[in-house]
Amino acid sequence: DGPRVEGTGDSWATIAWTTNTAGSSIVRYGTNPNRLDQTGQSPYADNESTSYQVHRVQVKNLRPGTTYYFMVDSGQGEDTGTEARSPVSQFVTKSAYGR
Repeated sequence: DGPRVEGTGDSWATIAWTTNTAGSSIVRYGTNPNRLDQTGQSPYADNESTSYQVHRVQVKNLRPGTTYYFMVDSGQGEDTGTEARSPVSQFVTKSAYGR
């Protein structure tokens, strides 16, 4: 499910999604939708007590008031080695100092 942007600030954004198996959590992002050359990631998600895994990545050091494009990549699927990529989405960081 997702990905969805859970929140943005002037220099950060939090992106979350769920998968039906454990896996890695990588966000590829940039200001050009055809060149997502920056990455953010979180630890391997593997919560044995649920039937799904929540992946949450915060990307930092972004420019205020800027449109960023991103896609998520969940790889190394538990027991399958599969990889799932999302379509490209976008978010806008907040302007600095409320301007």
